[in-house]
Amino acid sequence: MVLIKFVLSCDLLWGYSNMLDPLWFVDLDSLIECVRTSLISQLKQNGLDVLVEKTKELKLHIHDYTLDKLKCMNNCNNHVIYICDHS
Repeated sequence: MVLIKFVLSCDLLWGYSNMLDPLWFVDLDSLIECVRTSLISQLKQNGLDVLVEKTKELKLHIHDYTLDKLKCMNNCNNHVIYICDHS
């Protein structure tokens, strides 16, 4: 298992992160949605309903990486992949 740190890079929620194994996913969209779902769960637990709605509207994507490239990465303990929003 190779865990990679995925970090949100957007004005609203900069720095939220998840450690994920890219082998669990069939495409980048499903990986991004996993991060979004995790964040929404945290926001709901804390009663941050406005942020939940704003998170649902974010147009999240990853630059410069394909899922295949992420799956082939080794020794990623210090590697960070940013998920950004250009809304």
